[in-house]
Amino acid sequence: MYRVFNWFFHISSAISVQSILSRISDESFEKYTILKLLKKKVVFYGSIWMAFIVMAGIFSIFSELNIAALVGGNFIFTIFLAIIFNIDIGRYQISGLWGSLKAAKANFSQ
Repeated sequence: MYRVFNWFFHISSAISVQSILSRISDESFEKYTILKLLKKKVVFYGSIWMAFIVMAGIFSIFSELNIAALVGGNFIFTIFLAIIFNIDIGRYQISGLWGSLKAAKANFSQ
């Protein structure tokens, strides 16, 4: 049951990020600094997650905990990293919302 939940969580996270990023053209990634930053953060957090999974796998091979180290570590670290990632990315969404509201207010006041 855990495996089904785990892969559902990973696939839904990847699909949500991919659906956001697929709407943006390649020229926009080169033009806008915020998109470059977002792309770097996604790659950074993905790399951290992958490195942890590899380390947990190696630890599970050489320890007495075996698969429990991999499954438990994966579950805890994935939830922890998802929370940190959402907090980190959420800062930019709030700033974007305020910027949009200010632009709309300026547009309506004309």
